[in-house]
Amino acid sequence: GGDVLSIAGDALLCYWPAAVDTPEALTDATLAAARAGFAIQQRLREREAETEHRFETRIGVGAGDVVLGFVGGFEGRWEVIAGGAAFHDAGAAERAARSGDVVLARRAWDYAQGQCTGTILDGNFTLVTDSGDVVLPPLPRDDVVLPFSVFPPFLPFSVRNRLTPAPRAPPAWLPDAP
Repeated sequence: GGDVLSIAGDALLCYWPAAVDTPEALTDATLAAARAGFAIQQRLREREAETEHRFETRIGVGAGDVVLGFVGGFEGRWEVIAGGAAFHDAGAAERAARSGDVVLARRAWDYAQGQCTGTILDGNFTLVTDSGDVVLPPLPRDDVVLPFSVFPPFLPFSVRNRLTPAPRAPPAWLPDAP
């Protein structure tokens, strides 16, 4: 599966790492991203039909080099910073998409086209019309539990403070009235 690197409002920044730097591994990672995007869009359409709530999104998929870094350290706060050709292309593909679409940038389509079908939007983008079967990965094992201390450095302050409230100073002593 992929990893969610950040969430900002209704936007998710995710990536699917290739196991090794080979065309086959890049194809697998690109297909996994495209299929996840397609599955998200299908589920949102199903949910819209079941409820009166509507949530629309655009999904862009890129492929290529990724650079990840951790920045921060002030007051124990860290952020994941992502860059590289894959994220640049994914952003461009997302901007080319309409609500409800999954659009692949050219490099991503070069990897996925043998196992997905799509409509060429222009020379740089392809609208995915069928991503093939989506096989969901197994859920994490119950016996693998990370300690809570791993997570707070990556949580927003507001969330972290609600989970582990800062110690409060004892109330100031009021002198006895005469």
